[in-house]
Amino acid sequence: MGDACTSRDGAIHSLVSHLMDSYTDTYAKVALSVTAAQKAKESLVEEMGVGEDLPFNFFGWRGDRLSMVIQCSKQDMLMPVAQRFDKCIVAIQVMCDYWQCDSVTMVAEGFQARVPEMLQGEMLAKAFAKNDPGVEETLVATHIELNRFAESMATLVSVPYQYLLGRHIVWDDALGFERGVGGILTGAQIPSRIADCLQRRSLEPATSADLDEMMDVMLANGFSVQEFE
Repeated sequence: MGDACTSRDGAIHSLVSHLMDSYTDTYAKVALSVTAAQKAKESLVEEMGVGEDLPFNFFGWRGDRLSMVIQCSKQDMLMPVAQRFDKCIVAIQVMCDYWQCDSVTMVAEGFQARVPEMLQGEMLAKAFAKNDPGVEETLVATHIELNRFAESMATLVSVPYQYLLGRHIVWDDALGFERGVGGILTGAQIPSRIADCLQRRSLEPATSADLDEMMDVMLANGFSVQEFE
């Protein structure tokens, strides 16, 4: 498992120091992504205080190796949802086309209900704001990949947490689910659109000049980017 070096804005700058040579299955990839995000969240809360949310992170994988991680800026996280989603999807398509990423793990903040049917259709964020005891804040890692039939598959791991006095976080047991994208995340826009990016990704390797150019474009558009190979 890699060590995550973070900054005051929760950026995951480096997992290189103890990065394993390969992550041969989906669960190893999700575990790395979740662990890095947990460390980033803890660092962010310790520095900035309770209530600081981690920006979207996208881990791009090529085969069994971590290829790159990109993160939204805090400014972009304040965008209207549709605009933010569109910007993320453009960056993910770049990951797939230029860096040849064949699976992507998205890590984001969210809410979960252990007994969803009790909310009677109420939005989770709204229920949490009402101090509903059945709703928890959580980090959600969603791994999207294509199976051998080129069908999109999603694995979701949700790790709830609570804030403690003194700017500390306690993590609860993770919940995990796995099935096709449509079944696990009906109406979840980014994961289904990540699957589209994987389906249509370019198989033609990019040149070094192309990679340098696209790196400059992503940085200019506010993304933090870390390459690993």
